[in-house]
Amino acid sequence: MLSGSCLSEPGSPAGNNMWYADCSKQLYLAENKNAQGVNFFSVIRLRNAAMNESENLLAEELLIVRHSGEIPEIAFHGSLYYLCEDPTGPQLTLSQQELDLLRQQAVARYREILLRDLDPKNRDARIYRGLKRCIFNWERLGKFCVRQEMTVEDVRLEIAEALRGFLRQEADEVRAGLRQSCLNCTREELDVFAREIGVLPEELPEGIEMLFCQQA
Repeated sequence: MLSGSCLSEPGSPAGNNMWYADCSKQLYLAENKNAQGVNFFSVIRLRNAAMNESENLLAEELLIVRHSGEIPEIAFHGSLYYLCEDPTGPQLTLSQQELDLLRQQAVARYREILLRDLDPKNRDARIYRGLKRCIFNWERLGKFCVRQEMTVEDVRLEIAEALRGFLRQEADEVRAGLRQSCLNCTREELDVFAREIGVLPEELPEGIEMLFCQQA
């Protein structure tokens, strides 16, 4: 649940600074604690927070970007266009803080789908897209961050640790005969991905070749 400071007194300049900073932090923390996400508007209604029309519109677009589909960048640009340029939209001029908050929700969504495809529990689930999609989404995130002049070192470290754990468990279970594995990427693609996120060759599990399809 979002903290009270995120939703209190956003009217003054000082209050706005606290509101935007705390919203960013609390949305991130709420996501980590609740896999289903946070119902931002329910929290606002329950707390009877005083938000003006522009802040309500921004909050709605933050939710849309945060819970978008497989390409968060499209949702980000769609929200940005609606808020600022759409002739039928509110035609707002976003502050740097507001723009940063919108960007952060795109990164948070990228993080979520990256970790989804590196979670061993998801391997047999319908939501799972495989390691190849994870690699592709990492490339998308990198390009988005370059264009938006952002750094996501914390996300990189988290993805690196998730990849180590994923490959370790996959190799252990295949070696033990508990499951069959067919990583849907090539060894070369995996090596490039691992190197980009800081996973060293010696950190890859022994016998990793057995995890790849012959045709890959």
